[in-house]
Amino acid sequence: MKRGKGRVQDALVPCEEACRHLGESLGMIEREKPSSAVYSVLFDACVKRFEVLFEYAWKLLKVASEFQGREAPGPRPAIQEGLRFGWIEDADFWADALDARNASVHDYFGMTQQDYLKIMGRFAGEVGTLMKKIGQLTEDGPAPTRHR
Repeated sequence: MKRGKGRVQDALVPCEEACRHLGESLGMIEREKPSSAVYSVLFDACVKRFEVLFEYAWKLLKVASEFQGREAPGPRPAIQEGLRFGWIEDADFWADALDARNASVHDYFGMTQQDYLKIMGRFAGEVGTLMKKIGQLTEDGPAPTRHR
């Protein structure tokens, strides 16, 4: 099993791919009418790709946190570590994204399709920023911890 920088680099690869796939689906759905059958199928694809991206993103946070000497055994602790290290800026949005991911799986919150799409689009951008910041770790080495 790889350790250190190699492990962080390996965690970036599927995250980048999942982010690209979600972006492709979001681009396609923008060109469809919400009442069409194609829109419905594309929405389902977006939701699934968002779920996959969320999983890869929090696991990237976990691996990067471990590289920094911290533990992040689940999504919420990983988000907290991402905030601590400055890899993410908006903890509230990430918590909302986690809730949206959970809602997509369990439909507890009854979010509208438009609400999901807004969160998914913003999340793809947030993950793009996250990947750039964590990618710098593999070039620069461990980053200092922000105290919050």
